[in-house]
Amino acid sequence: MLVETRNLSRSFGGLQAVRSLDFSMDAGEVRSIIGPNGAGKTTLASLISGRLSPDKGSIRFSGKEVTSLPAWQRVRLGIAYTFQITSIYPALSVFENVAIAAQLRMQLRQPSDAASLTRSVDEIVVECLGRAGLSIDPRQKAGETAYGHQRLLEIAMGLALRPLLLILDEPTQGLSDGETEVFKSLIREIRQSTTILLIEHNVPVVTSLSDRITVMNQGAILAEGAPDEIQRNEAVQTAYLGRV
Repeated sequence: MLVETRNLSRSFGGLQAVRSLDFSMDAGEVRSIIGPNGAGKTTLASLISGRLSPDKGSIRFSGKEVTSLPAWQRVRLGIAYTFQITSIYPALSVFENVAIAAQLRMQLRQPSDAASLTRSVDEIVVECLGRAGLSIDPRQKAGETAYGHQRLLEIAMGLALRPLLLILDEPTQGLSDGETEVFKSLIREIRQSTTILLIEHNVPVVTSLSDRITVMNQGAILAEGAPDEIQRNEAVQTAYLGRV
């Protein structure tokens, strides 16, 4: 088991965003989390990545207790997280944005990380831009690119970290139909080496990519199962899918 949470809770004032949540996923999975706005999806992803600390409960990653570890230490263990709101360095070039992530990986690499020892930053950047489907001029300032390109750039930055777990928060938001197809192809390719946790409102994308789907509502898990099971679930239809 790659990720496991037990009795995980997080509140913001009087709002219980995540409540006593038991969640797990296996290595090699593509798992999607769906649910209405305010269901707790992004809060759960932020707790797993270390962006937030839980009020109670525990988090294990790759067999290690990580509940009290800050985000940067979880990056070192192999967790990468792309944000719902695009988080890039707009004044730097596309190439430089990915290079920063590649350099961070090299700084945090483990002795067993032989791949990082034999490759240059430039090689890693070129590979990750290609895998993310970004064919734009890498010298262009990131902040001057189209919004869809910025989303794909952030994914390229995540890939440069060579994560065991890549958490993608609303990755297809703002993408054109063509870019969405590139994204779907990318997920099918990188799943060979990376476990993927996908938070997404685009139900066709979710059902076409996911091994399993977790449906959240009001901070708790409403249902879990394969895509066809979730689509047939009456409680899910009432709480979420019927509104799409």
